[in-house]
Amino acid sequence: MIHLLKVEEHDAHATAIAVILPLSLASILVYFKNNYFDWNIVWKVCAGSVIGAGIGARLLSKIPVDILGRVFAVFMIMAGLRMLLR
Repeated sequence: MIHLLKVEEHDAHATAIAVILPLSLASILVYFKNNYFDWNIVWKVCAGSVIGAGIGARLLSKIPVDILGRVFAVFMIMAGLRMLLR
């Protein structure tokens, strides 16, 4: 989004997170239909996610764009390496 659509980095991150919501809802329906949930874990992860999302949203507007880009790049590299090494 940053390079192809010329969207500012903060806006690109917020938009990417907003796009994840409908995808997650579709996945939830499939997993719920097939009874794949462990509800004890679901509630704990949901609580942590809500708290983390609130903190992340507040921090997003306070982090300079260059640092935000570097942190995002590190997370993407770590995620890619984790997938490759499994």
